[in-house]
Amino acid sequence: MKTLVFSFLASTILFTGRYINPGTVTNVSGDLVTFADESGEAWQFYGDGYEIGQQIKAVMDTNETPGNIYDDKVVNVF
Repeated sequence: MKTLVFSFLASTILFTGRYINPGTVTNVSGDLVTFADESGEAWQFYGDGYEIGQQIKAVMDTNETPGNIYDDKVVNVF
């Protein structure tokens, strides 16, 4: 089962260039929200109504460089 799930996720990343990145909101300054993902990387997006400590899931775009996270973009948050 784990192999199937991994294969599905890998296929999703390869074909769509998007993936889900769960994290925790660490700072809110006006409408600029910063969150840390499970690896400790910090990401930012603009949004209203978020609170420090809130768990979020960000839809990320690989920016057509699946081997490099440092140019990825947050495209949606839920």
